[in-house]
Amino acid sequence: MALYTPIDYNKKAKKGIKSLEKMAKGAVVGGAVAYGAAKSTQRDITQNKRKNPNIEPSIPGCIIALIFIIGSFVLAFTVCDNFSDGLLTVLGISAVGILIFWLMSKFSEKKPSLNTEEQKIDTIASKIQYHPEQIGDDEVRYALVQEGKRTLFVIGLNPSTASAETPDPTMQSVLRIAEYNGYDGFIMINLYPQRATQPYNLPKQFDKALHENNLQIIRELLDGRNEVNVWLAYGANANRRDYLIPCFEDIVKVFAPYNPKWYYINTLTKEGFPPHPLYQRVDHFKEYPME
Repeated sequence: MALYTPIDYNKKAKKGIKSLEKMAKGAVVGGAVAYGAAKSTQRDITQNKRKNPNIEPSIPGCIIALIFIIGSFVLAFTVCDNFSDGLLTVLGISAVGILIFWLMSKFSEKKPSLNTEEQKIDTIASKIQYHPEQIGDDEVRYALVQEGKRTLFVIGLNPSTASAETPDPTMQSVLRIAEYNGYDGFIMINLYPQRATQPYNLPKQFDKALHENNLQIIRELLDGRNEVNVWLAYGANANRRDYLIPCFEDIVKVFAPYNPKWYYINTLTKEGFPPHPLYQRVDHFKEYPME
C-alpha cells in the first residue's frame, strides 16, 4: 500500500482548492443560466395567462425542477473530476428540471371551483332551449337573436364559434346566467362583429363599413322596444385593439334613446371592465356605472 507524504497531501490540497474554485465558478454560471431559463418560463406562463387566465405555475413541477438542480450540483461535486464535466453536468440536469417545470405549468389549468349552491344553480339554469336566429355568416356574425317574454341584450367583445345550431362555452354561460336573472330570451351582439376564436386574432386594421353595419343591425333590433336591459360582457380584452372602446361608445349612443339599464356580473376587472361570462359563477346582475 502506498504511503502519502506531507508533500503529496499538500499537492492534493492545492489541487482540491483549485477544483473547488473552478466548480464554484461553474455553479455561478449554471445558476445564471437556470435563472435566465426560469425568467423565460415565467414570461411564457404570463403570456399564456393572457390567453388563458386559468393557467398557473405548477407547484409539483417547481419541486421537481428544484430537486434536479440541487441534484446536479451534488453529482458534479461528488462524481466529476474536472471543471468542464461538472459544468456540463450542472447545466444539463438543471435544464431537464426546468423543462419539466415549464411543461407541467403550460399544460396545467386551474379549474374554476363551484360550491354546492352554485352547482345546484348550474344544474337548474339550463332550461332555455337554444334555437336563435343568426344574423351574419361564418366570417362575420352580427347577432344571435332568440326572443322571449323577457329578452336580454348581451354585448360581448367579438363572436367566436357559437352559431344558430350550436352554443359555445361562452353562450352556455350566457344562457345559465340570463335565466337565473329572470330572462327567457337573449340578443347576443358584440363590440366588433368579425369572428375570431381569440381577441388577439382580431385584425389590427379597423373596418369602418363592418362597424357601421353592426350599428345599423343593432338599431333594427332595438326598434319598437319599451324595456331594454343590457348585460355588458365584453371582458378585459376590450383594450386589445384601439378601435374596440370607440366601437362600444358608438353602440352606447345607439342604445341611448331607449333609456336602457346596464348590467354586469360578479366583479369588475382591475381596469374597470365588465367581466367576460366564461368561468363566471351564477349571480344576480349589478348596475354598471356608465358615467
